[in-house]
Amino acid sequence: MEAALKPGIYDGVSRAVYESWPAINFSTLKHFRKTAAHAKYRIAVPTEPTEAMEMGSAVHTAILEPERFAVEYVASPQCDRRTTEGKEAWRSFEEANRGKEILHHNDYGVCAAMRDSVWRTESVAREILSAPGGKNERSFVWLDRLTGQLCKGRCDRMCRWNGWTIVGDLKTSKSAEKDEFARDIGRYSYHVQAALYLDGLDALASVHRRYIWVALEKEQPYLFAAYEPTDRLIEQGRRTYRDWLNQYDTAVTKDIWPGYLNNIEPIDLPRWAQDEGSILAEAS
Repeated sequence: MEAALKPGIYDGVSRAVYESWPAINFSTLKHFRKTAAHAKYRIAVPTEPTEAMEMGSAVHTAILEPERFAVEYVASPQCDRRTTEGKEAWRSFEEANRGKEILHHNDYGVCAAMRDSVWRTESVAREILSAPGGKNERSFVWLDRLTGQLCKGRCDRMCRWNGWTIVGDLKTSKSAEKDEFARDIGRYSYHVQAALYLDGLDALASVHRRYIWVALEKEQPYLFAAYEPTDRLIEQGRRTYRDWLNQYDTAVTKDIWPGYLNNIEPIDLPRWAQDEGSILAEAS
């Protein structure tokens, strides 16, 4: 696939194949938030999927590809694997479901409940996720015009809705309340990913696109909301990803991956930890 990898949009590509493509993506760029050295380490030693990450992947599949979820995922049996009967029941279960993703029965129930919350509620989010002609899990590759680096991305959803071209991004969150989700945007640099994807898709076809987050709560009653980044937020994300991408380009070109500054820097307590006298003295 490496020899044939060219700019364009690719459908029907598995996550594993996408990850193998020799192009820079947001998952790697975000490590430049610390240093180039951190990013280099993560390129060499990718993060092993955590239980939370695997659960997030299952939720995405349940909502965006419910037919595939029904075929590829299965709930574990409720048996005591410490007993002889339980061990035998588990062995038989594994044999009967070879090749499928096994979720704990509680986690499987959560995935199904989150899926049902979205699909059974009349909402803008459901309209976007079910818009005719839309496609999910679309991978795309583009050549960055400023650095010449080959970049890649993977969108949860692309569709036409109410005359607009939509890039949909499903995010699970502790809270879908506006102020709380705004904190998630800053904490996980969602706006940087949005700007990167919009610019990448624009490099392939110059079309005005709207980027929509569907924020879905991870706890009952699994409420959700749809949000669109402001132009200012996208521009801030653009400045950030350009900085990260420039750092990556320089590091790759010169094979120099710097860590923290190599000099002595003055340091003090953060403002929130300073006593009132220190803050007043600083203000004066």
